[in-house]
Amino acid sequence: MHKNIKVIHIIGVVMFFGSILGHAIAGVVSASSNDPAVFNIVRQVIEVETVYLTLPGLAIFSLSGIAMLVIGKMPVPKIKWLAVHIVIGIMVILNAFIVLIPVGTGILEASQQVMEGLVSLETMHELKNREAIFGAFNIVACLVLIVLAVIKPKFGKQ
Repeated sequence: MHKNIKVIHIIGVVMFFGSILGHAIAGVVSASSNDPAVFNIVRQVIEVETVYLTLPGLAIFSLSGIAMLVIGKMPVPKIKWLAVHIVIGIMVILNAFIVLIPVGTGILEASQQVMEGLVSLETMHELKNREAIFGAFNIVACLVLIVLAVIKPKFGKQ
């Protein structure tokens, strides 16, 4: 049972992290064009990725992670790498919900308003910069989470 949950956990991680990398690549594509219509289409694609990959992946890896802790009766305070893994995972989730999802929605709305001539490009670029900074944090944090889960380092005294 525990191995099945671990497989589900990895699938959730792949969905979530893969979609984040997809967002980053889509951002590079849109940055190569000055056409607001291209940018708007890319933002619509990112919105679809968020709804169908990022959020479900986040839910899957979160719930399966909790299930592994409960079923495995893991003594989290004693397993320092796991405690660090959980804290960073919570930071990724909070960053996604508090910053990235609202900013992504704001960028999509701003891109539509730019096409209609209601908003300047500067407004959209401010949001894109915020997304780039906090998105980079999540990419690095996900890489750290993967390294922690694979290597399982021993912190502190041996």
